[in-house]
Amino acid sequence: MEARPGFRFLAASCSHPGLVRDNNEDAVFAGRALLAVADGVGGSVYGEVASARAIEAIAYLEDTQPDRPLRAFGFAALERVTAILASEVAADASRRGMATTLTALLAAGESLVVLHVGDSRAYRHRGGEWRRLTRDDSLVQGLVDAGALTDAEAQRHPARSVVMQALNGGPVEPHVEILDLAPGDRYLVCSDGLSDYVDDAEIARLIAAEGDVKGCCAALLQAAIDQGAPDNVSCVVGDVRAP
Repeated sequence: MEARPGFRFLAASCSHPGLVRDNNEDAVFAGRALLAVADGVGGSVYGEVASARAIEAIAYLEDTQPDRPLRAFGFAALERVTAILASEVAADASRRGMATTLTALLAAGESLVVLHVGDSRAYRHRGGEWRRLTRDDSLVQGLVDAGALTDAEAQRHPARSVVMQALNGGPVEPHVEILDLAPGDRYLVCSDGLSDYVDDAEIARLIAAEGDVKGCCAALLQAAIDQGAPDNVSCVVGDVRAP
């Protein structure tokens, strides 16, 4: 298929079960057009299946030209994931209740399509400025928005991993946003195994300090391990390059 014109990512990824859990329910994609992390919802059945299917369902974006306005294209991609998860549950009733987060960034020409459901996150580093691109669909984020918790308190809250919506084959209210891309941008997509235990200031420092995307992934993973890595940890780092 004809390559998508415009900016591309130079990307790397890492995924680790952490220091407490035996299994890894995260799945990642690090391509030239698509960066994505899916995190099987902890405590639900077949979380690792849900996350793997979500990444498989969205991987077609790596080589697909948008055939409609970008927001509609993004919503259609998430609808495809929902349909595939629904078919999994219909085919095997034991998988009822499986769920996953999904956060993905798609380079489409000179635009970035942000796709998000759950509490995995996306960040951007541009010209020394750091921005979080996603809002957690979580209980503690709702408390922060209401003024009941500070960001620092939310990071230590015992219910910080409680998600309010995830992809499970049923209806969701996803976030789709269109932003611009610029050469030199660096993007991070990560599971909450990083962002729940390493604060944004340290993540921002590591993103700015590490010149190589592979080295950046390794440094972010090590930061989570240094905090005890009680959860699965996944990172995808992508630098924007001119075509």
